[in-house]
Amino acid sequence: YVGQLDNDIVDLLAGLEPLPAGGKRILVGHSSGGGFVLRIAGGQFGDRFDGFLMLAPYLSHDAPTVQVRGDAWAAPAIPRIIALAILSGLGVHWFDGLPVIAFAVPAERGSRIRTPTYSFRLWANFAPHRDWQADIRNIRRPAMVLVGANDELFRADQYAPVFRALRPEIPVEMIANLDHMGPVVSQQGRAAVIKALDLLSR
Repeated sequence: YVGQLDNDIVDLLAGLEPLPAGGKRILVGHSSGGGFVLRIAGGQFGDRFDGFLMLAPYLSHDAPTVQVRGDAWAAPAIPRIIALAILSGLGVHWFDGLPVIAFAVPAERGSRIRTPTYSFRLWANFAPHRDWQADIRNIRRPAMVLVGANDELFRADQYAPVFRALRPEIPVEMIANLDHMGPVVSQQGRAAVIKALDLLSR
């Protein structure tokens, strides 16, 4: 169900109690995971964490950070999404398990290491709320955004204007020479993440 991931986070925190003396809980996510971090940070459970780190976060299909590309890395089934959103709004959830977005994952091996499709309920939950700008405005704990300057999936140069307009105190750092996966797979990216976590933990 939409909201299960939020509840899973709360259950995870309960299982990790008590927090060690002087410890901090920082939620970190990359790409869609970064969008989920924003969802939690600006939602009802945002106070359960001490800070948030979003790495090249997916904000929304209509955000300025969306990259207009001819070789789409994801293919959303727009008519199905609209129909299921209408049904969901009416309280009908029978079809929430239907796939609504497919990713450019190699068929021969991709399904074993990456999810090739998202269901409607996963698509709706593993992202910010529909009003993603409200999520940014509602962040109540320290937060940071890191993105590779050469991100090929999102418009890296648009993150700073978006956050500056809604929450100017949230720093946005573009990491030179890194692509979309750079913040999590490169030595330079990991160094930037460690530095950001250190700042958020103070």
